[in-house]
Amino acid sequence: MLDASDILTFFGLLFLFAMVVGVVIAVCAAKSMFNKRHHKYSVPAAIVLVLGWYAYEIVPPIWQNYQATKAFKKKFAQAEALFTEKCKTAVPKVYQTVENIEGITLLKVWPSEENQEAAGADPMAATAGLFGQSTDDDYIRGYLYWECRNSGKTIFDIQYKDVIQVPDKKDRGNKDLFRGFRYVDVKQPDGSYLRYHFTNPTDPRTLTSQPIAEPSRYAVTFENPIYPEERKLWVATSQTTILDTQTNQVMATLNWYAFEPGLGNQGAARQPWPHAIECPELALGGSAPMRHFVMDVLPQEASACVPGAFVVQGLVKAKKQLRSGL
Repeated sequence: MLDASDILTFFGLLFLFAMVVGVVIAVCAAKSMFNKRHHKYSVPAAIVLVLGWYAYEIVPPIWQNYQATKAFKKKFAQAEALFTEKCKTAVPKVYQTVENIEGITLLKVWPSEENQEAAGADPMAATAGLFGQSTDDDYIRGYLYWECRNSGKTIFDIQYKDVIQVPDKKDRGNKDLFRGFRYVDVKQPDGSYLRYHFTNPTDPRTLTSQPIAEPSRYAVTFENPIYPEERKLWVATSQTTILDTQTNQVMATLNWYAFEPGLGNQGAARQPWPHAIECPELALGGSAPMRHFVMDVLPQEASACVPGAFVVQGLVKAKKQLRSGL
């Protein structure tokens, strides 16, 4: 089936033919101008010459655009096929779950890019597999925040909100409240561990940490492998693993894949990786996809969302306020 680029190419080639004819006639016209008997050919020759010049100016851009469009379509088809195939494996593999643990260990902290804007347009960006994932201290905070989920939903089809306070009554609906971890142990570059937690429920931005000798049993880590041939097609991979450090067993894994459908297009100041399609599809507010996967493997206590309690102080206070009619 012919598309717009094919039609433009046809007319471009038509102009190219006119250019060739114009050049031939123009040569003849030039000779005829020295021959008064053939001056009647001068005007038509001049017109054809102008058309030929016009074709000379117009055809190359049309042809280049056609070639570029054709190449983009071919590359897009390859990238889409690769992404579709990879998404078949973007399914959580859960071998063991543990409920209501106090804290977890982070063997790595999701890094921030040295230049986030430049990384957004870099096909080899290290964090492209989950480009919107919170970084540094915000990555740690994500495991401490509480969460409100629509009842009965999983992380892949919910609308969630990280919360420090229980939502007001008007926001409750059919949502369930899940507490975050009470502390997060983070492995340091020298192999030691720091334990992070919130100390002030009214100021969730402030993290407090202290050294510990024995980190939490259950740990989370990730890898961001870079496969050059796939990155040329703007497809990126990230892998999350949850471990039992006492038994050295893998509890769960999940592969994430990102595909940038613009193939790096930066027109109109567009940032490629922030426009990527993810699988599994990220839930609304996808700045903490790893945390929500972890929460499904290491689920925390749930309660109906109730108004008026600082959830970082625990469900006990929330339930007391519910009984008191607040």
